[in-house]
Amino acid sequence: MSMDKIVVLTSFVNEMDAEVVVSELKAMGIDAMIRKDDCVGMRPMIAAERGVEVLVCERDFKQASEIISEDP
Repeated sequence: MSMDKIVVLTSFVNEMDAEVVVSELKAMGIDAMIRKDDCVGMRPMIAAERGVEVLVCERDFKQASEIISEDP
């Protein structure tokens, strides 16, 4: 990602759902990444409690929101 401001697009309870969204966004040309806190994999329940966030550049937020809202 460039030096643009990074914002939270959405969050999920599990990482797999977040990975699907990130893959879809990247396929549409939007940079996206995941942020989670699970103590480097040692405590996956922390991520389940706090959520797994999908991050995008602020300039891409509107387009990314439209893309994920089109999902069935």
